[in-house]
Amino acid sequence: MSGTNVGSYGGAKPFYIGAGPDKTSKFTGFVDLFDAEEGRMGVAVTFIAILELLKEAMIEVVQAEEFAPLHVRAASSVHLVADDDEQLDSSSSE
Repeated sequence: MSGTNVGSYGGAKPFYIGAGPDKTSKFTGFVDLFDAEEGRMGVAVTFIAILELLKEAMIEVVQAEEFAPLHVRAASSVHLVADDDEQLDSSSSE
């Protein structure tokens, strides 16, 4: 399976979002990321993982219009963020 491995819960299979070998991003349905067989805990952990990936700009979530389904894909670019401002200050002063 091609794409970006964005996580798994416990012994569950990992789920993938995104690009094939040609680096073109493909959208995955938001609901397709959840497995009801994992139970409430699995759904909650998956949702929190999706929120964290979104916060870190590793994935993009889009919606065509109000109340339309959500779609997720691997981010088209990587944003590097320093742990603190001191790292940025010391590297720019050299």
